[in-house]
This record gives sequence, structure tokens and C-alpha cells, in this order.
Amino acid sequence: MLTMSTPNPTNFPVPPSFDAVQAKLKQNLLDKIVEAVQEGTLHVPEYANWQAESIDYALAPNLVRHKAKKHLVAEGQETSTEEEKDESGFEMPDVSNNGLYIKVFGFEIRILKSSEDGSVPLPGESETRKNFYNQRQAHLDFSQPVWNLIVHWTVDSDYNLLSLSIALPLEITKNDMGRAIVECAFDEPFWRRPPQASISSIANAPTPPPSSLDIEGIAEEEEKIGEGPKTE
Repeated sequence: MLTMSTPNPTNFPVPPSFDAVQAKLKQNLLDKIVEAVQEGTLHVPEYANWQAESIDYALAPNLVRHKAKKHLVAEGQETSTEEEKDESGFEMPDVSNNGLYIKVFGFEIRILKSSEDGSVPLPGESETRKNFYNQRQAHLDFSQPVWNLIVHWTVDSDYNLLSLSIALPLEITKNDMGRAIVECAFDEPFWRRPPQASISSIANAPTPPPSSLDIEGIAEEEEKIGEGPKTE
């Protein structure tokens, strides 16, 4: 995926790289996020089947958030010191509408559904969300900034989870068409759905060639038919 960049003010700390973020988050937390979102996306078709209806694509993201949040809360680790928090702990502040929001040492993470083209979703009209995307709190402490990250997920039409990406947004700008875009230091996938084995329909399966036994059996049948009825 294309990594975007934008010039920063001289007092703006240098954003960490994608590799540095992965190393600091540690695979343990990323695995928990993958498991949580997988739980959420699996819940969508299950709910549709329970209701005996097709997937409601307006409701589906909320179902994902609800299930994923329960999973992450259950997996959260209590920490008593900054050292323990730095190593493995994370917090999940309560956010309205089943929002997925994680605090971990050095980072605050929002987990969102990707935009239709698979990129970072726009922040909408919320000033809080815009401030999050614009890294407002990164200015607070140059020696130890807290970086805002977006983890965003993509699915197919059946709500199978396809990928999860990490992005570090920097600011909201507009392109030549006047459309808002999110400028990022990076936006890279850290998990992709493994290739699935293809299953061929029996109706479309190629017909196997006849064996020698089949050919002999057919010849015998034809010979019997050609003999006609026997008379005394």
C-alpha cells in the first residue's frame, strides 16, 4: 500500500516508522486485535442467519465492534506499574457506540472499518476524531509523544475478514477535486487472510475417463442386445 507523507512543523516530533510501531506494539497485542476483529466479523453472518435475513451492511460494523470489544475487554491485562504497562498492558476506555479504542504505552489506537477503497476512513465531522487524526497530543511532550494510530479492517461481501492495516495519520487535506483525504506517515497491512483452498462444484467437475472395466462392460451389454431373443 502506498505510504503518504506530509511536511511537519519544526516543533513536530518525527513520527515512528511502521516497523518501529510493530516492534513497540509487540505481536501479542496485534494478535489480540486480529482475534477480536475476526470474532466480530464472524458474528455478522451468524446474526443474519439467526434473523433469517441477508447481511445488513449498515448494522454490520456495529455488530463487529460489539463482539470485538467484548473479546478485547476479556483479554485486557491489569497492570500496576508503568514498567508492566510498557511491556504488555493495555486499557480500553469506554467509548460510545461500541467504539474500539485502546491505550497502550506510547500509543492510542482506534480500530475502524476501512473506507470503500481499503484506505483509512475519513474522520467525519467530529472535532474529537479530527484532532485524533491531526495528532494534537503529539505536541504535548516532545521527549515522549503519544502517537495516535488507526487500525482499519477490510471484509468481502460475505463479511469474511480480508486484512488489517496500521496507519499513522498526520493531517486532513483536500485533493484537486476538493475531496478530503487523510495524509499518513504510513498505512501498511500487518495481517492478511491466508489463501483459501478452492472448492470445485461436483456439477462442474471434469468427467473421469472410462476404465477398461467400464469399456468391457459396455461391450458385453451391446453384444447381448445384438443377439436378440432366443427361440426354442
